Amino acid sequence: MPKLTLQNFTPIEPIAFSQRPSHSKLLAYRHNSTREIWLLKLFTSEYTEPEGRQTMNAYFSGVEAVMADVYRLIAGCEHAPEYRVVYDDGCENVIGVMTCYEENFKPLWPESYDLRELTQAGLAELLVISYVFAEFDLNVNNIGTVSYGPGHLKLIKFDHDKCLWITTDKVYQNFNFLLTNADIKTFPIVNIFSPYNWLYWSRDNKQDSEVDGVFACSPKRVCQRLFAIAQVLSENEAFVHKKYKTLIKIAKLPRSVWKTLVDENVEHRDMNKDIYDAIIKRVSALQEVLQNEPIAKHYTSISNTEIIDELMVYNSTMDSLGQEDKKVKLNELQLNSTIFQVFSNDDEYS
Repeated sequence: MPKLTLQNFTPIEPIAFSQRPSHSKLLAYRHNSTREIWLLKLFTSEYTEPEGRQTMNAYFSGVEAVMADVYRLIAGCEHAPEYRVVYDDGCENVIGVMTCYEENFKPLWPESYDLRELTQAGLAELLVISYVFAEFDLNVNNIGTVSYGPGHLKLIKFDHDKCLWITTDKVYQNFNFLLTNADIKTFPIVNIFSPYNWLYWSRDNKQDSEVDGVFACSPKRVCQRLFAIAQVLSENEAFVHKKYKTLIKIAKLPRSVWKTLVDENVEHRDMNKDIYDAIIKRVSALQEVLQNEPIAKHYTSISNTEIIDELMVYNSTMDSLGQEDKKVKLNELQLNSTIFQVFSNDDEYS
């Protein structure tokens, strides 16, 4: 895939969304040919020395693009927009990461939807992916809904640069990202896994105030409602089925799939290896947990057909986008095993 630069884009006025203090900022552009609005994210953290910002920018841009592809692979392309790493005009240095702006996106205000809608719209898949890959900042501003008409509601997730956060900065090592049988059983209620923000809590302790028309983070009243929904979902048959199907799907994908997604998005070899190793660490931890989860083994056989069907749709989409290299080789899946083959630690990246 050719490298993306800003040569085919024109800057436009900023879109009205929250620009709260963070390690990144967003700029809006219009594509000169398609006229679509794209958002450029620049990583310019105040806690990073100037000489290190280019490295940080390249790393987080890579994480964002790779994890967007992970969400698209596991949940389906309709649940996460594609992100592209952006280079300077000489195609040498990374300047950020871009995605097409979804004008119909609405943050996940729980008062507007019922449990069946949320489950059918992809909530289980998006939450499981966020859990497995250590999403540090899952709040209602980066998971929400897009409506394509009556009965065609889809949940989408974006803003993935804080996935795999445990590997990126020592400051955040006091947060717990362990994958455990206990949390899987009660999911999406989690008691051990504790990132900065999760579906129904925010460590910012924000009040019910708004910033530029968008809540700065998940406000208390929304968190309370989402917690009540999460409690019901944890015992909802359809949600539980999708939960285990998604966990099993992640666990059964071969290393080659993860390597391809990283290679397609990250050019720098050291960063490439770091991101790949972080993904394999999380998937291996999941495989070990599922080894000791009897309920997961029950779902293994009944989920295989669904997994194959979903991956065939994904492969077809990759064909239509001209991204054949990202297709999954279905013959490499561990579908005939009820025991998960844990990735070996001595299987080196090459």
